Amino acid sequence: MIGEKRRYALIRSNVSVQHRSMIAVSAASGRLGRAVLRNLARNFPDEPLAALLRTPSKLTDLPQVERRAADYGSVDAMTAALRDVRALVLVSAPVVPGSDRTLLHRNAIVAA
Repeated sequence: MIGEKRRYALIRSNVSVQHRSMIAVSAASGRLGRAVLRNLARNFPDEPLAALLRTPSKLTDLPQVERRAADYGSVDAMTAALRDVRALVLVSAPVVPGSDRTLLHRNAIVAA
């Protein structure tokens, strides 16, 4: 399990661990998300990992990580992407003119 090596702020779900087994990282195709995934895979090789991405095909260098389509703009899409996830490393959504980052982050947190 994660134990004392945990160095990331994780959003934990209220669903019991027996039903949720993965750690997911959002914005996983970006520099920070990819670095977090690499670090988790290296330090916790027995932990199943999921990469949440708008375009799952963008992540090809971590074959041991499950790729999942996710969209901060939709609570339903985020909920589906977080199926069987017990903890989420939430990487901040990029600044996009005309978008509401607070709403996008809230959607991810509500879904978790």
